[in-house]
Amino acid sequence: MKIVFIDTSAWLALINKSGEFHEKAKLVRNGLIEKNAKFVMTDYIIVEIANCLSRIPFREAAIKLIESIRNSEDIEVVRVNEEIFERLGIYTPVGKTRNGDSQTAQVLWL
Repeated sequence: MKIVFIDTSAWLALINKSGEFHEKAKLVRNGLIEKNAKFVMTDYIIVEIANCLSRIPFREAAIKLIESIRNSEDIEVVRVNEEIFERLGIYTPVGKTRNGDSQTAQVLWL
């Protein structure tokens, strides 16, 4: 079984029907559903969704999305707490791009 972490940007692309990434997000999601992928996210992402969609015109959609996430048997919501946060590792490699600019990337792991 494939496990897929769903970040805030994916949820926002799925809910924003007029956004440039909406159709691609739907195709990816539907393909993963067909492959019986297991979806995982953190409770922080629910907070980010609520924050991004907190304006009055988007609140109803935000509430429906968050309720559907919380009630879904196909999405595991991992609660991030102090113990998990303290175990989080952060690695920041530094390199150079082709044109010589500095480049950094952060990788997080538990």
